Amino acid sequence: MIKPVIYAVALRNLLGHLRRTMLTVGAIAVGLSSLIFLWSFNDGLHRNMLQNFQDAIIGSIQIHHEGFFERPELSRHLRNPDKIIAAVEQAGVKRWSRRLEAFALAASDETTEGVMLIGMDADREPAITNLEKRISIGRFLQEDDAYACILGATTARNLKLDLGDPVVMIVLAHSWPKSSH
Repeated sequence: MIKPVIYAVALRNLLGHLRRTMLTVGAIAVGLSSLIFLWSFNDGLHRNMLQNFQDAIIGSIQIHHEGFFERPELSRHLRNPDKIIAAVEQAGVKRWSRRLEAFALAASDETTEGVMLIGMDADREPAITNLEKRISIGRFLQEDDAYACILGATTARNLKLDLGDPVVMIVLAHSWPKSSH
């Protein structure tokens, strides 16, 4: 137990060197205020980034085949999506969309680039994400479109493509089996 004498000595030391005490308290206050501001700023930035990604690309929830993330490939698609959709709707989900995702090689006449290829339901997608609103050149996909795609501005620039130019997508549906080491 600390004796009251120690408190008196500590208080006398703090008050005896008031300038040093105020500088120390000020430095701690500025440092703590800066830390709280940066934590808040980082948290807000992180939440905003996640919300933008959710609104633009992924939606609120995704259902994948078991093991998809260990080896993401087209052969690991959901085998009976209608049964899953019925269960999701029965659970009260009103807005949903089918997706098929794969890594692909996009090629133009001049160059190639690796891309994430996302096949989507053109009618249902606008209810899930705001991708339709983010298109600045061209238009969003329509149900009767055949062989149409949407490219991001950076991908189109890297491939040196303009609106209406042909692009070839090469997708590997099955990957090589994992070797056992």
